[in-house]
Amino acid sequence: MLMERQREELRTCGRLALLAAEHESRSGRGELLNDSARGAVLRAMRDYTPADLGQSGVMWTRASARALIRLVCGVSMTEQGVGKWLRRHGSTPQRPARRSYQQQDE
Repeated sequence: MLMERQREELRTCGRLALLAAEHESRSGRGELLNDSARGAVLRAMRDYTPADLGQSGVMWTRASARALIRLVCGVSMTEQGVGKWLRRHGSTPQRPARRSYQQQDE
């Protein structure tokens, strides 16, 4: 009985702690890019497409973001590391609302 009450208390406190936590971009230890380099990469991704910068495709992928980071900052990252870096800074994979064959010609 006592253990069940302790478990329930831990569950409740854990949920409250997660809700109260502030989520923000991590910089500092473990971050390969400094603030100015990070800003330059994110601005380039916002303002240009990979095709504008001589790469293939019109959407940013992990591979194209990796090439951009290497071009702008001279830092080599793995594709998995780039995926984590993108998620950490607010970029998540997006899916189109409709498939191309479902879209209207208009």
